Parts: sequence; structure tokens; C-alpha cells
Amino acid sequence: MSVSTVGLIGVGLAGTAIAERLLAAGCRVEGFDIDSNRLDALEKLGGRRVVHLNQMSAETVFLSLPDAEAVQEALLGEGGVFSGAAPVRAVIDATTGDPRTSVQLEKRLRGIGADYLDAPISGSSAQIRAGEAVFMAGGRRAAFERLRPLMESVLPRVVYIGGPGFGMKAKLATNLLLGLNRAALAEALLFAESQGLERGGFLELAKITPARSSAIDAKGEKLTREDFTPQSRVSQHLKDLHLILECADGANLRLPFADQHARLLERLCADGMGGLDSSAVLLAIRNSGVSE
Repeated sequence: MSVSTVGLIGVGLAGTAIAERLLAAGCRVEGFDIDSNRLDALEKLGGRRVVHLNQMSAETVFLSLPDAEAVQEALLGEGGVFSGAAPVRAVIDATTGDPRTSVQLEKRLRGIGADYLDAPISGSSAQIRAGEAVFMAGGRRAAFERLRPLMESVLPRVVYIGGPGFGMKAKLATNLLLGLNRAALAEALLFAESQGLERGGFLELAKITPARSSAIDAKGEKLTREDFTPQSRVSQHLKDLHLILECADGANLRLPFADQHARLLERLCADGMGGLDSSAVLLAIRNSGVSE
């Protein structure tokens, strides 16, 4: 891939990892974030800060923001990317957001001559940094094929799911499964410990049984040590769960496990622990007094 300038809006945990991958691929990265400390960190990595969104010089911009509302504001709000003379003509939205918003954004941006892909990432910031995460892309196939080489410079696994909104739909479904795997592992570790088994020893045993899952590899050691330094935050997964439950309700589908998981994470957020790693669900299970 030839050297190019790529924009990045949102330089949090995932955004920083995306920036590192782009820089390693030889891209120049210009970034925007409302937190100046994050931009300081980006400059130390070799990137460049952008003070105003509508002054971006890149033709293609990645977004890694908290939610769909932040995405709409960044792109179409006052002072947003498309409010000025910025040359942006393609947006790769790695935010986990509402599929319905993605459909609307794709239509609006196409109307002004810009491509939009909803392309959330399955994987934590650590997995993005290691190149082990996966892009799941929704949008027009022609736009996907044009942007695919750039996406592959960030992550080698890039999957086209379908039309506008389908990347977000796939991300919500995989996040549902991933979150429940994490919670099940946390509950199993607590149960094993309650029965006199050593937590680390049980984890090693589970790795060689049919019960093994990617959650064991990604979060097993963090759960064993109760190291909740964030790679993906409780508050972010709770946001995703609320969106999952809302979408399921719209389809007249009840998700009892997801509903209970959301309640556990709500307890953590109410106790001021929303900034911890999502594996901190272990604390909510332990403090609930029962295994629900």
C-alpha cells in the first residue's frame, strides 16, 4: 500500500491501537479527540493532531467513538467533518453503534459524494494492537472493495457482511456472544474457587477441555489476577448491551442472558466501576451473593 495520510477521529483505547497499526503500515495519521491528553499521546507515537474536524486533510477517515450520536455529531454536526472544506471522501466507522443510524449516515454521505462503511471491530484494544481482531464491514460492495486495502493494513482479517448497517448488526451479535462468554468464565472461576479449586489451576484445566473459548485466552489471566486495567470498558459493553436489548425488543425477541448480564454491569457502573475492564463482571457476580 502506498504511503497516504489517514484521519482518525477518537483516540481512545481502540483508536490508539488503530493509530499504531496505521503508523506501522507506513501511513501518516492525523487525529482528533476532545481529550487533548490523547492527542499528546498520538503525537508521541508519530501522529499529528487536528484542532478542528473540518480542517482534516485526509481523504479517508477512521472513526472510533463511544456511540452513534458522537459519530453523527463528528461528521454532520456544527464544525464537523462535512461542515467545511475538508477533502474527506470516505469514512470507515469502527464505532459500535446503532445499525439504523449507520443506514441513515450511508445514505446522507452518499448524497454528498462520500463513501461510508460501518466497520466495527471485534476484539479488544490489545487484540487490535496485535493484529488479531476482525473488521466486520457493512456498506456498498464497491466502496468496501476500494477501502479494503487500507483496512487490511490495520487488520489482516476484514470480512464483508452485507449492505449498510450489517457491520453493526454483526458486531452487536458477536458482542452479545463475547460478553456472555466472559461472564460465564468469571462465574465458572468463582464457582471452582468456592469448591476449593485453585483459580489459576482451574483455568489451565479449562484450556484443555471442550469448555475452552476465546474468552479464556483473552481474559483468563486478567480474571485470575483480578487485573481490571481496561482493554475494553464495562461502560462501553453496557452501552452495547442496552443497544442489543433495544434491537431485540424491536424484533419481538427476548434475550434473558443478555438482560441479566446488563443488570450485572449496571451494578458495576452504579458503584463507580464503569471504567474498569469488562472482565470486572466477576466483581458483580461475586458481590451479587448468588450465581444468577
